[in-house]
Amino acid sequence: MDADKTMELIQNSFPASKLREMLGISKTESYWLIKKKCFETVTVLGRIRIMQKSFDNWYDNQTHYIQTNGKPPGIKLREGSYTVREIANLLSISDMTVYDRIRKNMLKTFKADLTLRVTKESFDTWYAGQDKFRISENRDSDAKPIEKCISPAVKLAGPQTSCPMDERKNECETAEDQQSEEMANVASDTAEKEYYEVSELVGRLGIDKKRIYRLINSGAIQVVKTRKGYLIHASEVFLLQNGGED
Repeated sequence: MDADKTMELIQNSFPASKLREMLGISKTESYWLIKKKCFETVTVLGRIRIMQKSFDNWYDNQTHYIQTNGKPPGIKLREGSYTVREIANLLSISDMTVYDRIRKNMLKTFKADLTLRVTKESFDTWYAGQDKFRISENRDSDAKPIEKCISPAVKLAGPQTSCPMDERKNECETAEDQQSEEMANVASDTAEKEYYEVSELVGRLGIDKKRIYRLINSGAIQVVKTRKGYLIHASEVFLLQNGGED
């Protein structure tokens, strides 16, 4: 490698030791990220270096690692997608109501940091095509005063003459009734959790404990290992419930 190329690589990269300093992680974990090829690396003068542009792209599309002194993670990830919980909070509904829309292929998803995320594009398309669930500001703007649409001629014609906006009002009221009913149904559900223990899944899904461990050991479902055992993310539970893993 010539001197100019070497200098160019050095200028556009940084050593693995800086990665540990930036993210506040151990040497073992830093090399684990390198081995997983989370970002592009090069070897310069016998040392592994991480390409800055590749690192920035990885950092902007994940939320697990946070720089000790720098910008927040996942900027691009959040710009283009939502978590199930974010959509639930946005629409004031339960997580499982969102999962139901995913199961019906109304929303497109992908995984990032062991978390199921919904693409913003698919959410926007689904949201525009329905009126049952509304974001708070849309609910306010949809609530137009009916009286403003009634012309003097309609008023003189008496109560038997209907206003087109009356039909819109009835439709809105019906949608609101449906949403209220949905909210009443989910309100009685058990509070949603982000992670579940294996014992909870045995009771919730009626799946044999040995089968769950087989799925874990085979990598069919992803888990977080703790001192007490395994924690399984709600998105994995959703896949198990709907036959997505076997």
